[in-house]
Amino acid sequence: NIKEFLYPVSRQWYSDYNIPYRRGYLLYGPPETGKSSFFYAITEVFSLNIYTLYLSDINEASLKSLFAKLPN
Repeated sequence: NIKEFLYPVSRQWYSDYNIPYRRGYLLYGPPETGKSSFFYAITEVFSLNIYTLYLSDINEASLKSLFAKLPN
């Protein structure tokens, strides 16, 4: 799924249908089961940026501020 999403033809398809070319994933599970390690490995393999949020540190104002700083 991730590899296919990164193909240039996928970017063009999103553009053709006026859909923002972005993807988000949410993993859920007990601590120490590899959720973070999985995404750090994916970002390394595909040379991607990763944004990690710890919900205990987030309130509505800080979340709005963080989203405002994301690249388009």
